[in-house]
Amino acid sequence: MGKEKKKKDIKFTEKKEDKDWKEKVVEDKKKEEFKMPPLEVNFMMFITSLSMQAMMSLGIYPNPITKKEEKNPEAAKYTIDTIAMIQGKTKGNLTSEESRLIDNILYDLRMKYIEANKEPDKK
Repeated sequence: MGKEKKKKDIKFTEKKEDKDWKEKVVEDKKKEEFKMPPLEVNFMMFITSLSMQAMMSLGIYPNPITKKEEKNPEAAKYTIDTIAMIQGKTKGNLTSEESRLIDNILYDLRMKYIEANKEPDKK
């Protein structure tokens, strides 16, 4: 037995975490989870987005930023008039589906505008 093995002392060091890296990975995963697919740009989506804007101005839907219902009748009227102007300028150039959509949206928005601006009954 001429050779003896020497045991080396193994020292464990404190585990270090790269918290910035972990936070970045978690943040990146969250961004990927909530990534919306790109919206198709077309006439119907455009008119629908204007309609949603008018409904927010009427206080029907909450503002997505403030999460509050905010009434702005002047902005609602402007948006409704803009949709009507687009309808007039595109007359004869729309598909039957696009024409029905803009007709229905304008009718609904005008009725909602009247309802939202109706004077309360005085008794």
